[in-house]
Amino acid sequence: MLVAESTLDAWALRSQVTDDVKRLEGAELQLWLEQPVAGARAGFVSLREVDLPADAALYLCGPLPFIMKNIRNEAINAGIPATRIQYAVFGPDIWLAN
Repeated sequence: MLVAESTLDAWALRSQVTDDVKRLEGAELQLWLEQPVAGARAGFVSLREVDLPADAALYLCGPLPFIMKNIRNEAINAGIPATRIQYAVFGPDIWLAN
C-alpha cells in the first residue's frame, strides 16, 4: 500500500491503515510525506520508485490532479492496462470541465 500525505498528523485513518497492513499477509506500507519523518520517504509519491508486479491492479483515491495527471499516467507508462486501474476522486466533480 502506498500512502502520500503532507504531514504525519494529516494522515486520515492512519491507525486503521497501519493495522490493516499488519493483518494482511505479504502487505507492505510505503509512506511519502511532504514533511517527512523517520520511516517515510520525502516528497510526493511516484510509481517510478515502486516495483510493480506485471499483473498489478491499482486502486487509487485522492484529488483529481494527483490521480489522473500523475499516478495514473505513471501506471500506464509502467505497462499497467487502464482496465486494471480503479479510482475514487476526492474533491469536486470537475472531470468534464477540464
